[in-house]
Amino acid sequence: MKFKILILIMLLAGSLLYGNDWLGRDKVAHFSTSMFLTCYTCGGSNDLLGESRDNSFLLGTGITFSIGLGKEGFDLFVQKEKWSWEDLVWDVAGIACGLAIVNNQIME
Repeated sequence: MKFKILILIMLLAGSLLYGNDWLGRDKVAHFSTSMFLTCYTCGGSNDLLGESRDNSFLLGTGITFSIGLGKEGFDLFVQKEKWSWEDLVWDVAGIACGLAIVNNQIME
């Protein structure tokens, strides 16, 4: 575990030195929106649709990641900005955090 944390710190430090936008202003929005959408869709599919915990996790992850991909496609093709892999990484981090929160709430 310590080795993984060290690698993560080195990657973040390297990206800051080379000017990548890993800690930009919109990263908090990507993280928190993905976390909220994951919690909302997982909980909704479990409570309202009666899906199992595993199916709810798949549905929540799929919907949230699809929205993140759609947002990056919109940025690239409509707004003529660059595709941001950094935004997608923060989306995935938000999804993981949302799944961790929902995992403590949904009992099978």
